[in-house]
Amino acid sequence: MKSLLILFFFPLTIFSQSYQVKYEYQIPSGTKIHYELTTNGNYSEFINIKSEKSKEESVLISSSKERFFVLKNIEDNVLISTDFLGKKRIIIKDSLNIIDWELIDEHKEVIGMKCLKAKMNFRGRDYIAYYSPEINVQDGPWKFQGLPGLIMEIYTTDGDYHYQVIEVRKIPDFKEKEINFQNEKLYDWKSFKELYVTYIDNLIKYFKSEKEETGYSDYYKVNKPEIIYEKAQTGDGIEF
Repeated sequence: MKSLLILFFFPLTIFSQSYQVKYEYQIPSGTKIHYELTTNGNYSEFINIKSEKSKEESVLISSSKERFFVLKNIEDNVLISTDFLGKKRIIIKDSLNIIDWELIDEHKEVIGMKCLKAKMNFRGRDYIAYYSPEINVQDGPWKFQGLPGLIMEIYTTDGDYHYQVIEVRKIPDFKEKEINFQNEKLYDWKSFKELYVTYIDNLIKYFKSEKEETGYSDYYKVNKPEIIYEKAQTGDGIEF
């Protein structure tokens, strides 16, 4: 593991048009969360908008240890994201995954814009997406990117996870963002998966140690879009 101190400076003049996009995200519990994507087509920032962002031109994204975000640098093939193990925030440095999109000759309207259909599999789940060629950025919510237009809607075929645009607006430029993670460790994707499995295994051991004998089985299931620990994420989950 390495200590991580990264400063990303997003150029202001490389791309002439930037967008700020709001998405509504629904998870299996039925909870709906709002996220905001700011992108110029090469650099993007995807954050939850539970709390207001600073109005300063330079924003320190790591100011809240509870904030979820995904940062994409398409030119450098870098994706930095957060995850949580309990209350502990984990910073993950990954590459932009090459997504094998299949374009489909179907369309529908999303917030009044004609969108084309595509499908793919990403880390264990099948997805359907609708993208708008009118908005010429190959970006989208969360870790999704690579279609010839902004991803306006994307969902798993089982219906468990669903992002949909609720607002798109042009912004004059993509202001410089300062990202400063001090005293936090950097994990690559492989290291994070190992850490995640160990965390779940330890949690199950704890549950077993605290469980009273009732003659009945209990199960622990994790709701997470990326399949990392299949036994804990499918079916009824792990028995304890």
